[in-house]
Amino acid sequence: MIPATSTLFYEPMFNDFLYAPVDAGVNGNPLSVLSAFARLGIDPWKEAAELAGMPKENAQRRLAGLLERLPSRPWVHADSGAIAHRLLQLLPHAGLAGTVATQARHSKPQVILTPLLMFVISASVVIYLIALSMQN
Repeated sequence: MIPATSTLFYEPMFNDFLYAPVDAGVNGNPLSVLSAFARLGIDPWKEAAELAGMPKENAQRRLAGLLERLPSRPWVHADSGAIAHRLLQLLPHAGLAGTVATQARHSKPQVILTPLLMFVISASVVIYLIALSMQN
């Protein structure tokens, strides 16, 4: 399972890849790469960085293998190579991506303070202060 904090750390340069549809989905709801990775228990941004840093052939084999592991997607096995090839075109070029992949493995990600996170922190502080004042 992906740790809850992994969604706070991301590289926006991978957005085109991660939010791209893998297929048309069930009932017209497309399955994105991000959703596919999450269903497989893979950190999406880390995997995107690693794929971007690989030679194209290796990245295509790896991504195709991941797509084939998706549950309830029997058509993927036949088309996984073509789908992986299409999706990998959305990753940044190897020079820049290789640097990001190396940084992803060797550095701490930056925390992105989203409005929701700021709200949760603020609410926690307020609840703590109210509890503290009720003890006195």
